[in-house]
Amino acid sequence: MGGGPMTPWDKLVQPNFFVSLYQRTRALRNRAKKMSTRTCFIVLLMLSNFACDGSSPEDTNTSTETQTQTGTQTDTDTGDKTTSTGDSTGLLGRTGTATVGDDSFLGSEELYLIADSGNGDDVCRLRYDLAYTATRTDCTVCEWAFDLIVSNVAIVSENGVGCDGIGHDADFIDSLENSTVSYGFAFEYIGHSDMLMVYNDTSWQASTFVSLEDSTLGYDWQVGYQTY
Repeated sequence: MGGGPMTPWDKLVQPNFFVSLYQRTRALRNRAKKMSTRTCFIVLLMLSNFACDGSSPEDTNTSTETQTQTGTQTDTDTGDKTTSTGDSTGLLGRTGTATVGDDSFLGSEELYLIADSGNGDDVCRLRYDLAYTATRTDCTVCEWAFDLIVSNVAIVSENGVGCDGIGHDADFIDSLENSTVSYGFAFEYIGHSDMLMVYNDTSWQASTFVSLEDSTLGYDWQVGYQTY
């Protein structure tokens, strides 16, 4: 080579250049490994804190809010009747037993509303007698069908808003007394189970499964859910 200025290409082909380049590359790789190790340690530390705590910041806020709300609630149930708010749901139904024969029916029925969708206490439970008063011939699927008279209506249990709170008050009880209902029995209704048939002022409707052994009739007719 001549004595002129060294060009970049001249520097590239110098032996010392490759040695220097190797040393720099190795130094950079060592630095990168150290940085990568430190970064991984920080990430693992963050993840371990998250796993130990078991919640994200959002979860912590939610938990705090829930605890605060729960802590400020007070139990206002003193065992006395309360006012109906329409925010509660109960299971409305009728359960009954009777002795049935040819043109005869003698039994009792309970009209109930059970709190907590059927899992709580009775909000209101009425009991009354049912007795044969006439034979019906218009239920084509029935083995028998009778008109029954209601009598001796009485409250047997109530809690919370009670019977008054759901409209089963004295006037309602008076309206039930000496009223008439029409029940029938359908054997293996539509090829399936035995059914209690109920006349609803216009037609006979299948209401609930029923058992009839010898002359003893039994049923629990869960009408549906009702707010109160």
